[in-house]
Amino acid sequence: MNIMNASTTGLRPGPKLGTNIIVCLLITSFWACSAPEDENTGYCRLSCSENSLAASNYKIASRSTPGDFACTAAEVDEAVSVNVKWLITAPIDRIGGGSSAEVERSAIGFNVSFGGSPKFIDTTPAGNTDEPGHLGVITPQSEWCSDSCGLATVALTGTCSADKDIDYSVMLNSGAAVSEAVTWTSKKPE
Repeated sequence: MNIMNASTTGLRPGPKLGTNIIVCLLITSFWACSAPEDENTGYCRLSCSENSLAASNYKIASRSTPGDFACTAAEVDEAVSVNVKWLITAPIDRIGGGSSAEVERSAIGFNVSFGGSPKFIDTTPAGNTDEPGHLGVITPQSEWCSDSCGLATVALTGTCSADKDIDYSVMLNSGAAVSEAVTWTSKKPE
């Protein structure tokens, strides 16, 4: 009969056992939110009431590739909607060993900015500003922060043109962190 010694398992009787269990639970819950966003459906909560800005070492990486929209004649001057997602992470030191890892950051407030001169239809709901640069953003500003899994999601609406292709480019910035641009084109009807 092989009986493990408590000192070889790392678990010790007494007050240290409770501490080891708590650390284990914290690490388990930490990694549970590190799953890809598709696996977290329903578990990523959005709460922007106490958001903060990203520090200079945070990363904002795109999780969207909208591609091009082939507009039909029926869609000319109609809204074309797209959801764009970014993942906001920050480096942390792992427990022991001195290596680091990227960890998703929740409640990081951001701003939306556009490149080029896209054509937006004014479908901006109440709660958004009507200032230049925010026209076409469907997501209310009260939701401009990352969720509990580090995802920042922005719903946008553009348009289709009868006579030309329209290029769109959107980025997020928060504090000193800036995302790469997410681009797509609404193609004129053929």
